Amino acid sequence: MSRVLFRPVLTGSLLLALTACGGPSAAEPAPTVGAPEAAVASSSAPADPGGYSSEDLAEILGTISTHDGTPLTVVPADQVTAALGQASQLMDGVTITPAECNVLPQDFSTLVEDAELAIGVAPAPDGLSSVSVSLAVADGAEDRLTENAEKELALVATCSTYTIEMQGVTVEGTMESVETTMEDATSFAVRSTVELPDGQQQDSTTVTVARGDLTVAATSQATGSPGASPAVLEQLAGRVLEAAGEG
Repeated sequence: MSRVLFRPVLTGSLLLALTACGGPSAAEPAPTVGAPEAAVASSSAPADPGGYSSEDLAEILGTISTHDGTPLTVVPADQVTAALGQASQLMDGVTITPAECNVLPQDFSTLVEDAELAIGVAPAPDGLSSVSVSLAVADGAEDRLTENAEKELALVATCSTYTIEMQGVTVEGTMESVETTMEDATSFAVRSTVELPDGQQQDSTTVTVARGDLTVAATSQATGSPGASPAVLEQLAGRVLEAAGEG
């Protein structure tokens, strides 16, 4: 059975809530920021020079479609950098309660400095939901995830309910772990719900799978309607690993 840990998705869930609290929009930046956070946070080691390049990873994602047949559109690297820069600006004056849940870095750009990664997105035509996938390579990514499992599991329970206060706006959120079933991999899933300032509910689910040096994070985000299920996202992550030769 797959092993489980959570900080990358915990951080990504809080980031989604942060952009809902004061970000430019909930429909576009959140998926393109949250997904690389989940994948890159799985390992602080630089990518193996003999492994995949970011261009290789982008080509892999370019062959993938979501469960409803929508092809992923690869996000240009400069747009990822810009989105992470916007997230860093939002950190000024942010208060997260409980304090133990404040695992967000002050500078999100450091997440991708030494990483080889690519991100693909598939937004719905109505702009209210999207699926995003990030694919990253780092030496020993799966082993590093496993090493930190115990403390990360405890942190998810602590942050099952949380609030984010910023610029006079308060966003309340919940998160819970979801069972994953992928064999021969380290995998985890978290489902989170955020009450937006306009009263709407934003749901997001992220499934992260690490096998060897590769990490895939598949995220579904939807406002006012159910998003993709964890099982569907796990299947999507599996197809990405298969396309990368790790299936």
